[in-house]
Amino acid sequence: MESLFRPGSIFTLGEVARTLKVSRVTLIRSIERGQLRAFRVGIQWRLLGRDLNAYLHLDGRETDQEIL
Repeated sequence: MESLFRPGSIFTLGEVARTLKVSRVTLIRSIERGQLRAFRVGIQWRLLGRDLNAYLHLDGRETDQEIL
């Protein structure tokens, strides 16, 4: 499958929410549950493209974890 997010790029929570057409709260819940890797810069969340692609199963890995 093709990558939706450029693997080497860093994205804000807002950018990802708009791209995936989900709320920021949905993404934060996924982060808190350990389903989505992210890191903080001050009080703001940042996400790596490679982690987003893995979360969306676009990196070639197969898992049984629910996406959202």
